[in-house]
Amino acid sequence: MNNISVKYGVIGGLIVTTFVLIQYFTGTLASMWMGFIPLVVTIVIIVMAAKQTKKAQNGLISLKDAFIAAFITGVIVSVFSLVVQLLLFKVIDPDLPQAMEAQMIENTVEMLEKFGTPENVIDETVGEIQGTIKDAYTIKGMTMSYVKGLFFQAFLALIIALIIKTPAHLLAQKENEILDI
Repeated sequence: MNNISVKYGVIGGLIVTTFVLIQYFTGTLASMWMGFIPLVVTIVIIVMAAKQTKKAQNGLISLKDAFIAAFITGVIVSVFSLVVQLLLFKVIDPDLPQAMEAQMIENTVEMLEKFGTPENVIDETVGEIQGTIKDAYTIKGMTMSYVKGLFFQAFLALIIALIIKTPAHLLAQKENEILDI
């Protein structure tokens, strides 16, 4: 089970890493919409790992085993993401957070102006973005984001496990068959 989770976690981590690097080199890291793609990739990889684990166990998997398989996969993908962020924002391009902040502010102002938002609300929103971005890309901010992400991974793993698990009566039936042999 754990080998499958590690395998899929590494695959997912490499895909997310590649995508983040593509975003970096194309200047789309600050795009809110592009940020959803790594999330979708992570969810798909976690589902694949849980299904593959179930398949490896002859189509039977308990809630606990499905949760563990999904959670380990998600944690590994998250570790890759954290390492890439730390390298990108602290080693490769320490000025990137400021550039992203400027781009996010510009995108937000454009969107709010299109909706006819009053100037005082736009100014307030820009102030909120400035404080959030500066804190988010410190080592402390990225670590806290990772820890919060683990809670999200646990929730996601639980949902996937609830969907993937074999019903308890079928697991009990299989255990009885094994004991009768």
